[in-house]
Formats: sequence, structure tokens, C-alpha cells
Amino acid sequence: MKTEFKTIASRNRVVNRILDNIHERDSFLIIGHKRPDEDCIASMVAFALLVNKFAKPVTIFLDERVNENFEYLLRICTYNAISVVYTFPVQRFDTLVICDTAKRALRVESAEIDTLIADPAVAVIEVDHHLGTDSEYQAGTELAMVDRATSAAELVGVIVYKLTQRPDLLEEHDIREIFSRNIVLAIVTGIIGDTKLGSFLQTSKERRMYRVFTEVYGMLLEEKTVDRSGNFSSVEQVFDELERLTDDERRCYEALWAERVMHRRVSTLLLSKKKADELHRQFGWDTVSTVLRSLADALAEESGYLSLVGYAWNPEHPELVQFRARRSKSFTTLDLRDLIGKLDIENGGGHQGAIGFRLQQESISSLVTFFLSIVDVMNVMIDEIVD
Repeated sequence: MKTEFKTIASRNRVVNRILDNIHERDSFLIIGHKRPDEDCIASMVAFALLVNKFAKPVTIFLDERVNENFEYLLRICTYNAISVVYTFPVQRFDTLVICDTAKRALRVESAEIDTLIADPAVAVIEVDHHLGTDSEYQAGTELAMVDRATSAAELVGVIVYKLTQRPDLLEEHDIREIFSRNIVLAIVTGIIGDTKLGSFLQTSKERRMYRVFTEVYGMLLEEKTVDRSGNFSSVEQVFDELERLTDDERRCYEALWAERVMHRRVSTLLLSKKKADELHRQFGWDTVSTVLRSLADALAEESGYLSLVGYAWNPEHPELVQFRARRSKSFTTLDLRDLIGKLDIENGGGHQGAIGFRLQQESISSLVTFFLSIVDVMNVMIDEIVD
């Protein structure tokens, strides 16, 4: 039987173990219950976006097509390089995340999932708010974020918040923005959907937590809205805003995709200050930075080897030139961290398949020349393995 945490300290220990596993592990599969509702889908998407901040490959597995009313949640995944599949994927996963599922009997059915749970090498993370006699832990309690809450999405929100208190992980993975607009939208959607706009809340604690979360996330969403001509007067407007913002991401993605250039085996995108400023004014930097991260993944898959994305303007750090490099899922024999060593760069980090690094603009006389020199080093590294 699932029970709530007895102390805040015990909950924090579980949350930190979950964050450490996201940091240490390489491939994530997220599942929920059969015929998923708003909270199930929203919590899966929110958790996938959290994993995405660590630049780790993540897949959401659904047993059937979702109601068209929930499609906007899945469109968030499209422009964040998160796979959504309806047949069990063939790739290997070292981490399974189970969202909003009270017990095994309600879990999406798949023999492969049973195999993953039984594998001691696979970490099983559980995020759920169903408590009481009709519930069961599906893989122990070490990584079970199971507690009393308005929704599973609220619990994902707690994990995301805890990341703000982990500067070690933020620095290691170059995470500059934690509560990005899309993760806020997913969390809000789950809270609103599971409580039916608060009408199913029973206790004063539940009502207080619902008010806190909707107000806080509503303010966060407002801060990240490009059009500031008016404020949100109700949480229902979250959905209307989401429709518009995902369309912005599509248009921004298409504009940036057209700028890509293939240099032998490395697919690249170098965003000039002029172009970055233009896109920032049109879409807002949150959308641009989200799409740039997604493009780094897409370009790596296009090349089959590596990608490199560089941009010379960022409203948060205008003095820096920033770079992201990604490795294709099929090209696993190269450790991208070696590139940082070869370039003798101090301000950078990541893991085998994804890195980020930054330099002072004043230290680069020609951005184009410097960018191409990095590409040359990357091609040599590929040649040493492939040829």
C-alpha cells in the first residue's frame, strides 16, 4: 500500500535520488496508466521535459492514441526532441519512469515493461499521488515520489523545483532555465485536469496547495509570454495560450532548420547575432532556446554522427558565445566530452552524448572561422573512428 512521506526530509531524499539518477543514467522510458487522462499525460510530458534539460534521450510510450483534447501536450514533445511511440520501442533503456499509476493492474500492458522492472540494472522511478489500500509500489520505495498531492503533475513540479537547489547539476548540464514555459504548462495542465479546476478538492490543505500551484505557475507562464498586452484572468486561458505558443515553436523551428549547413559528417547551425535578435523579438528567447536545444538533437540524427549549434547572442549572457554539440543515437563510439579537452575549453561540460560550452565573445576574433575550426576537429574525431 502506498503511503505519504512521514517527513519533508524523507521526501527530499527521494527527490534527490531521482535527480541523481537522471544525472547518472543515459536512456529513459516513461509510461503511465491505461487510457491516460490529462494528469497522466501531463505528468509524463513534464517529466520528459525535465529529463530533456539534462540532454538525455527520452521516450514516452502510450498504449493507444490519446483523445484529441490532449494532443497539444504531445505537440510540446515534437519540438523538444522527445519521442512519443505507440508500439514498444526496440532500443535499450536503463531507466523506467511510471507516472500517475496506482498499481500494476492499471499500468499500460507490455511484457517488455515487466522485463524492465525485473531487471536489477534498470532504475525504476515512480511518480504518483494515489494512496491507500487500493495502491501498490511497483518497484520499491527508493525512487518512489509518492505523496499526497493534487496530481502527479504537482509532484513532478516538486522535483523540478528541487533542481533549483542543485547547483552541481545545473552547472554540469548547463541548465540555465529550469521552469521553462513548456514544463510550466504541462504541470498546470495536470493540476487543473485532475482536480477539474479545483472542484474535486476536499481538504483545506488540498485547496491551499491547488491555489499555490496554480497562482505560482500562472505567474511563471505570464512572465514567459511574448505578447504582454494582457494578463491571464483564469487558469482556463492556459490552454488557449498553449495553442498559440506551440505554433510559435513550429514557426521558429522551421526558420532555424532552413539555416542548417552540413560540413562533411557534422550537421551545423551557426546563429548570427542579427538572426538571434530577430527571432528573439518575434518569438521570445525562451522559445528560441528551446528550439535550439531540439535542433541540436535533430541535426545529429540528420547527419548520423554529430551536430554543432552555436549562437552569439543571449539576453541572459550577452557577453558569451555558446555552443551545443550532440551525438546521434546510432553513433555511440565517441565520447563528446573529449572534444572539450581537445579544444582546451574550461567553461563547459555534459556527458558522452551531449555537451555545452561557452566562451567570452571578446576572445573570438572571427566567430565563423572559430566555429568552422571546431567542426574540423569534430570531423577528425569521427574519421578516426569510422575510416
